[in-house]
Amino acid sequence: MLDTYQNIIFEDLDKLSDKEITMAIELISDPKDRPIFIFAYRRLVYNQNAFFVAGDHVFFEENVKKKLDYRVFHTIDFIKMIKKRRK
Repeated sequence: MLDTYQNIIFEDLDKLSDKEITMAIELISDPKDRPIFIFAYRRLVYNQNAFFVAGDHVFFEENVKKKLDYRVFHTIDFIKMIKKRRK
């Protein structure tokens, strides 16, 4: 169950700024992925120790990665990065 993981965050996106909406529409073609982008963007902007692990190809397009400060990773790449830091 998800509630057993303390590093999973549930957050409503109830107060969207015009800037966030415009940015999501310009960068993300699938409307279903836009809230995910906005959530990730907020987390990465306000927490320099955060990373976004995703599997959807849209989050790896250059303009999206740039907006997410290049802190978006495929699962396997994130695991490799963690292993390197442990050494």
